[in-house]
Amino acid sequence: MMCYRILIPAIYLLALLPAGGACLNAQPLSGEDSLQALSYLDSRLSSLDRYLDRSERIQQRLLHKLQKKEQRMLQKLSHRDTVAYRHYIDNPLSYDSIARMAGDSSVLRKAALRTNTLTDSLKRLQHFISGARIPLGQTTARAPDYTERLAAMQQKLNVQQQLKDALQQKGRQLESWAGTKNIAGVKEIQKKVYYAGEQLKTWRQLADEPDAAEEKALEYLQGLSGFEKALAAPSPYAGMTTEEDLQKAGYQTRKMTEDMLRSKMGNQAAAWQQKMGGQVGQYQRQLNDKLGKVNEAVGKGKAQLEEIKEARAAVNNLKETGFRKNPQRAKPFLLRWQTQYNLQFLRASADGLRPAMAEIGASLSYKHNDWLSAGLGIALPVGLGKGWQQLKLSYEGISFRSFIEGQWGYGIALQGGYERMFVPAGRPYIRGDGSPGEPQLYSAQPQTAYIGIKKAYRITKKWQGSLLIAYNFLAAEGYHRSPFLLRMGWEK
Repeated sequence: MMCYRILIPAIYLLALLPAGGACLNAQPLSGEDSLQALSYLDSRLSSLDRYLDRSERIQQRLLHKLQKKEQRMLQKLSHRDTVAYRHYIDNPLSYDSIARMAGDSSVLRKAALRTNTLTDSLKRLQHFISGARIPLGQTTARAPDYTERLAAMQQKLNVQQQLKDALQQKGRQLESWAGTKNIAGVKEIQKKVYYAGEQLKTWRQLADEPDAAEEKALEYLQGLSGFEKALAAPSPYAGMTTEEDLQKAGYQTRKMTEDMLRSKMGNQAAAWQQKMGGQVGQYQRQLNDKLGKVNEAVGKGKAQLEEIKEARAAVNNLKETGFRKNPQRAKPFLLRWQTQYNLQFLRASADGLRPAMAEIGASLSYKHNDWLSAGLGIALPVGLGKGWQQLKLSYEGISFRSFIEGQWGYGIALQGGYERMFVPAGRPYIRGDGSPGEPQLYSAQPQTAYIGIKKAYRITKKWQGSLLIAYNFLAAEGYHRSPFLLRMGWEK
């Protein structure tokens, strides 16, 4: 019985271990593989460098503003409440001390020694392509070494995280301290810290979004053997390439197991190994099936957990925080603009002087917050003739637009706007104003002022459609046959 207790685990380990002297790392990369891996690593490093530069500027501007506001707050507090003033300055953590952290040599040394999950994955990717030969025309060169660049990036990330933690700690102290005292200026400090943190999150998300080249390289690399393991967490065998390295580290190797079996069973060890190998293989297949089901259940559980976290975050966002949050303020200025395209048709006038028209327009709107936006637009009216029997394309001028839109919910919005179209002079449907002088190149049509309901709907993952139904209050002054306006639009 004791022999079986030793024999079965030994043969099981023998079937799982690699052959004697075999390398645990993946096979060397080919020229095309190394180029794709290097392209992906270069793109990731460039994106993170841009993020680090932006986040560093955001934190420096934030700390500079907080230092000024802290000084003004303390000046007022010293005249109003000397006890609260003394209590505040006795606290070693201030915005001035937090600002000095970024240049403290001891903080920088400690930050360089701490690990970082982001740079660790890039270091493993660097190790994955280390020693690869990069084709350069007719020759090849060794892949560049990013060790120093990754070390500097790791230090910056850790310093920024330390500053962020210190700001959050100081914010909690201010919140609890100001809860018992009516201190002016605390709310403004909380606002600036909140919006700076949201800006950092937005820039980090933009840095994590792969561009076209990076996405193509990643798609290529995911098919390579060993790439996913290279980005995964390090295994206990990291840095050990041969069985000798494993044996020195105290791990039981295949050779040690074979020697133990021969000493106990002699020539029958090979037969036992083959028999037990088949049983182990069958057991592994059953285990893999069970693990697949478990992983599927874990995946569903993670998805449900993410939904719960999002719902909880939405609830927390609705709680009273002392000021009204505007998520749009956390976005970069250019990302708050939205481009929209639209199309509408106008019937020919009843007297037959004005042709039917198709107005193709484009507008640019700026989001002040999640529910209110305002914008300007331009449209090109194209004449279509007087009917299907008399179809004729013609240039009918240009139209300028302005509008305000308020989101209601469920993709429904209320929109109001003002438009004015300028058409070439001499058109038969333009009323003369009787003014003397040289003939004008353009004549002004009566204005359009409308208010209506807009419904948005999804077309594809990237494109969204919309339908606007509005009432034109100035339709009687123009050449519209109906006061109702119907406009179709689409946007990304």
